[in-house]
Amino acid sequence: MEQTNIPFWRDIRVLMLMLQIAFVIVIVVLAGILYANVVNGMAEAGLRGDFEFMQGEAGFEIGFALIPFEPTDTRWHAFSSACSIP
Repeated sequence: MEQTNIPFWRDIRVLMLMLQIAFVIVIVVLAGILYANVVNGMAEAGLRGDFEFMQGEAGFEIGFALIPFEPTDTRWHAFSSACSIP
């Protein structure tokens, strides 16, 4: 009995690999569309995508924190103080 080789495009291993590659491409394209949509929406709203606002004065108190905090400290310091609350 002769065993015939099946074409590579009908081999289940090749089909599974091609399916995985197609899935990754779809995910990357969808992520790109989502990123572009967020960037365009933020630009239209006049928003920036950075953390520059965290450099400003907090202006609020934290009831209890292991790291000392004053309302005149930066928001970064407030964040780190709040994260230290047990």
